[in-house]
Amino acid sequence: MNHQISIDFGNSFTKVGIRNHAPVDSDGRACSTTGLLQDEWLKMDEHNFCIPTLAARGTELGKEVWCYGNDVVARASTLGDVRVYRNWKPLFFANGGPGSTADGTPVQQIGLGFFQWLRDFVDGYCRATGLPGVAAMPVRITLPSFGSQTAAAAALVDLLAQTGWRPTEIRPAVAEPVANSIGIFSEGRNAIWTPDPSISGGEAYPFYPEMFGDSEFFEATRQYARFSGQYDMERTHWVFV
Repeated sequence: MNHQISIDFGNSFTKVGIRNHAPVDSDGRACSTTGLLQDEWLKMDEHNFCIPTLAARGTELGKEVWCYGNDVVARASTLGDVRVYRNWKPLFFANGGPGSTADGTPVQQIGLGFFQWLRDFVDGYCRATGLPGVAAMPVRITLPSFGSQTAAAAALVDLLAQTGWRPTEIRPAVAEPVANSIGIFSEGRNAIWTPDPSISGGEAYPFYPEMFGDSEFFEATRQYARFSGQYDMERTHWVFV
């Protein structure tokens, strides 16, 4: 299975995870772990894997300059007439599509710069650690689930493509409740299974028993079912809907 990038695009921080290659056992199963980016400026979180979702515009030597992410922390204080843009993500979902900031700056413009910067940042990390470049890995982004967000999802996926990412062909944008639930219940484990190539054509599939089977959530569910006698299968399944 190829490497894959997941972007959790948050109001304050953007998290990036890279799914690595994993060996396949005799049954055709493989487990992969999520690699988290680290950088000397990512000291705002004890786990050191969050990138500030920031943009800043200022002047330097008489010219307009933009900086993004970690560079805002490093450079904004050196610019003249600086304006820092925070919490601009919700503007993608205003009135069903991308809007503008209070000073009239299109959020689409901020997004283009931010995702270009993020692409270069991640690409540099990948090459320094021996991973394929960003252009060689499909990417998926998570979005909030507030009813229909088709226009916003399409705009963000288009931004990724414009800035050199490669959105995955299958569900390039995933609703955050689904993505977050899977991450919580699987405790961050990724596992895949590749059936006999003569039957499946070599296609890989999620291997749910290994992802969820020994998680604390399922252990608690088993214990409840075993000792309470009040196991509600329908309610348990509803959690994943």
